[in-house]
Amino acid sequence: MSNKTFIGEFKSAFKGVGLDFNQNRIFTENDPVRQINWNLYAKLRTLYVKEYIEDRNRFNLIAVDISKSMFQKFGKKTKIEIALESALALTYSSLKSNDNTCFILFDNEIRYFSPFNRKFGYFFKILSTLNSIYIDLLPSDKIEKIFKSIYNILKKRSQIFLISDFSFPIYFENIEFITMKHNLTSILIMEKEEEKLSSQLKNFSSNENPNLYIQIPYHQLVENATKEIKKANSDFIIINTDNDPYVILQKFFENKIIKQYQ
Repeated sequence: MSNKTFIGEFKSAFKGVGLDFNQNRIFTENDPVRQINWNLYAKLRTLYVKEYIEDRNRFNLIAVDISKSMFQKFGKKTKIEIALESALALTYSSLKSNDNTCFILFDNEIRYFSPFNRKFGYFFKILSTLNSIYIDLLPSDKIEKIFKSIYNILKKRSQIFLISDFSFPIYFENIEFITMKHNLTSILIMEKEEEKLSSQLKNFSSNENPNLYIQIPYHQLVENATKEIKKANSDFIIINTDNDPYVILQKFFENKIIKQYQ
């Protein structure tokens, strides 16, 4: 899936073949003739093509919400499980594409920051961190602070993947100054049963800080976040906890590819 979908979504910063030779592989009918290695054909009498690794010079930042509300469980999986599955799929694809990748965990401030790296071993470093990190289960009610921190971290134009249940008030102004320089893709992890319960109880809030937002139930926070993010004209993905996050992400990138060539 990573080879067919995620990698194909982003075009190279360079035209033609890539910069670095990777390997020779057997020729297929879809390969361009100009990439055939004729010297190897003369020796082996079998057609091979030269395969290159693209140096795309792309920067991807994956930010995951690890606040208290992400650990609530109504079904088979918690929201944090779905969020991390999505984040690791994106990280794996980014590194396999040889893109510069940054990984962040946050609640009301950034709790874990791993700087940009493009080596594939970076993926296993992140896995090791996730296995050992201590979570305080704090609220995520300072999203403006998180956006400012991310903005200060990014020195070059980047693609930001923000993964959260958006169980906090978020406004167009929080997003606008980020999207003026960077591309933002928001991934909402939603629990249907939680949203259903919220809509039935007038003053109910699944938010981790109910005293502060007692008049804003969870389903309303989600609706407001959806509205404000779309107003900023940035990409928005919804993944329910009973969905397969890989399928949802794959469909999203496939649609992006189709739109690019329409």
